[in-house]
Amino acid sequence: MPHERSLPRQAAPLLISEAEAARLLGVSLRTIQKLLLTGRLKSKHIGRRTLLRHAELVAFASAREGGRR
Repeated sequence: MPHERSLPRQAAPLLISEAEAARLLGVSLRTIQKLLLTGRLKSKHIGRRTLLRHAELVAFASAREGGRR
């Protein structure tokens, strides 16, 4: 019986760009920037880049989905 090999799961990045966050949440870049300005999302600054924690985006999206019910 041949062994089936599964491809390794690629882990989600810890930090992602504003543009990637917008794509993941299905919103515009400007919406992400507004969420950052109002404090609904938090970011880290590394050099000139503004990065968001992937885990925080998942939590934000879950909370948003929970509020729609």
